[in-house]
Amino acid sequence: MVEKSLLRSIPEAFAAYLRAWADTDLSEQVRGRTNPLLALYGEHDPAVTEQSLRDSYGELFPHAEIRRIGNAGHYPMFETPLALVADVEEFLAR
Repeated sequence: MVEKSLLRSIPEAFAAYLRAWADTDLSEQVRGRTNPLLALYGEHDPAVTEQSLRDSYGELFPHAEIRRIGNAGHYPMFETPLALVADVEEFLAR
């Protein structure tokens, strides 16, 4: 995965992505929204945990549903794609 990322990325784009992710705060624009929101985390993800999602999305969106994807790490789209799609499709069907 790292090798593919390095082949398909340029350092400038990667640096800009990091700055946009780290320096953009939209929390006051979304705080208290009542629309449904699904936040997923991988069971074995050391960075994005249930608690980190509760402390972030859970605080901003009172109706947030936080769900674990079993047997996944940080990249469920590669590690457990069928489980990820099933969770997203089930959520959207409601």
